[in-house]
Amino acid sequence: MLRRFLIAASALLAWGELVHWRASRKCLGRGDAAKGQSLGQARRRSRAEVLGRAPEARQRDVGEADGKREAGVGEEDAVGAGVGKAVVVLGFANRGARANFVNRYRVRAGLRSLGSEGRRGAKLRSLKSDGLRAAASRRASAVRRESTIRQSPGDVSVSESRAAFADASVARIVRASAVSGIAHASAAAEVLVLCGGAVSGPVPEAEVMESYARARGYEGPIRLDRESRSTLQNIENAIPLIEDAASVAIVSNSVHALKGRILLRGLRPDLADRLVRGADYRFGEQILVKPIAAVVGLADLRALRRRMPKPNSAA
Repeated sequence: MLRRFLIAASALLAWGELVHWRASRKCLGRGDAAKGQSLGQARRRSRAEVLGRAPEARQRDVGEADGKREAGVGEEDAVGAGVGKAVVVLGFANRGARANFVNRYRVRAGLRSLGSEGRRGAKLRSLKSDGLRAAASRRASAVRRESTIRQSPGDVSVSESRAAFADASVARIVRASAVSGIAHASAAAEVLVLCGGAVSGPVPEAEVMESYARARGYEGPIRLDRESRSTLQNIENAIPLIEDAASVAIVSNSVHALKGRILLRGLRPDLADRLVRGADYRFGEQILVKPIAAVVGLADLRALRRRMPKPNSAA
């Protein structure tokens, strides 16, 4: 009797693993993003486009970036700035102000899907920019000191011209670093998109997951959908937040994420062609939960396919 039970339990766990493994590889993009090529190509194209613009266009971009910083908006947080990868995390019914077990797992899977560059990108760019500004300031100070020491009573105009040249050098260095930062941010940034309204509690699931992601040390850009109350609304509200991404990953449990990808393909086939695998499937992870999630998820997928119009049906 015990032997039969162990065999049946092992078979059930193996079936759960198989269902989630297969779901994690279905309905991905048909473009270069699905082959893992578009992200690097998009970075190179975007950088070439930014650096190849006319000087006045680059100055206009720098001015817009400065305006955003003065308004307290980060480059990466602004929708439309252009990102390399967007990771969409689908929320689960959260009754309190703290992330529940399911949402904690999904946020961790979302952070894994971003990779180390996404977790540290914003901080590293800030440090790089600050370092360039500091180096430029030191260079300007050295030029001013040298001109002050060497000047004679008749060399006031020369001293002033050297100081002006130093200030211009600082401006050029800072401007070049800003243009480079815009090119890098627009092409290589990764953004976390958290979806979920206040379905089962007073706080939107997106805000609960954001707090958990920050508590785990994530310092990169986050975009929130605070209004959705279903998986369909998750995807509908996420579409404006991911349109500027070169590739998109949808993260949940693997079967639920497949449902999200199917919905996105029905709503926006052009965005669905950018879909790549998220890191929500790992062999042996949450092994006891996977069979339950597989049963619920497969039932949802069958119901979804019944509701979706046939390819050759009248619109």
